[in-house]
Amino acid sequence: MDNVEKTISEQLISLCSVPVSTETRERAALHLLDWLGCILTGAVTDPGKGVREFARQGQYASGRSFVCGEADLCASGAAFVNGGLGNILEMDDVHRASILHASDTVIPAALAVAQEQQTSLSELLDSIVRGDELV
Repeated sequence: MDNVEKTISEQLISLCSVPVSTETRERAALHLLDWLGCILTGAVTDPGKGVREFARQGQYASGRSFVCGEADLCASGAAFVNGGLGNILEMDDVHRASILHASDTVIPAALAVAQEQQTSLSELLDSIVRGDELV
């Protein structure tokens, strides 16, 4: 079956089955480091302190994921809070053609699931690459 006959979901599944190159994984690591710098800086701002306080509320407790300054959160809570912290200063990556900050969306979700599932760094980076491709 060629791409014309495949559904969008089937095409996305095919895209995600392609191995991630070392060069692409290294690029994802740079995006991860850039994003981590953004959340660390954002976490100490007044809005960041508010987001972190929100994370302490009971609905996000009891998990293996963490956010900047907070630990033991469920994956969805960690993804939500890390996503918020990453958006505070808007200093992260941008894909100019789509006007999209993929890391703001992809990395918090990938990191939270990786922590919850206790995956390797390589698996986390592959998830970031796949998420960027799908966004």
